[in-house]
Amino acid sequence: MMRLAQLALVMASTLTIASPAYALQEQQQSMTVEQISDKITSLQNEYDNYTQTVQRLKDEAEQLEQKLTSLRERNQTLEKQRQTALQEMNNRYQQLVDDPTIDIAGAQQAYKEAVMAHQQNKKDIATQIQLVDDKQQEVEEARVSRHALLNEIESLKDQREVARVERLEREFNQTGELEVSQSIVCDREETLSQCETRGKLLAKQKASKQYLNEIVSGLSEAEQARQNLEQVSPNVQILGSKTVSNGFSGQGNYV
Repeated sequence: MMRLAQLALVMASTLTIASPAYALQEQQQSMTVEQISDKITSLQNEYDNYTQTVQRLKDEAEQLEQKLTSLRERNQTLEKQRQTALQEMNNRYQQLVDDPTIDIAGAQQAYKEAVMAHQQNKKDIATQIQLVDDKQQEVEEARVSRHALLNEIESLKDQREVARVERLEREFNQTGELEVSQSIVCDREETLSQCETRGKLLAKQKASKQYLNEIVSGLSEAEQARQNLEQVSPNVQILGSKTVSNGFSGQGNYV
């Protein structure tokens, strides 16, 4: 004999996930997963721009340092030229003692120009040092700003994980109604009452599985949820049920 039964059930699904506790600000707590993701994307673009800025400033600082090195090398050359011009002017003065007709104006002018070139180069070095220091400060400030963005991005990623967990619990923890049909073959050894009870039990098991599948299919991250379903042990409860129709068929089955 087959028994056929159709049951209407009120179902409730619950899911509790242990997640790290994060101290979120009220505004951040109200942000959805999508809003947090959008903000992360925006900050990531800003971070990438800062990375380019840091590299550009580093290149500029390197060029300034190369020029400073060149000025310092030139300073050594100019110092030698000044000393040579001074020696030549002193020689001219010694010659002037013996021969008053000797012209020393050219030597004096050469020494004057050598001194002026040397002094100007020293000023250029001082200016270049300041330019290098200023540029290095810009590099450091850009690095600090970029690092701050990175920290904010990482913080938002943590907040997004919390928001995902909260969304999953919110989407999963709900109640609903479901109708299922169940047919079983009554054993020869069991009474009709026992067959009916077993049919209802199987119907409830079927309903629990079907309801869980529908809940999971409706989740925002359904695919990932299915992959990790066994790890979280979701709970489906039957809050109430009533038999819509039932009966026995002559084929030995209950519907």
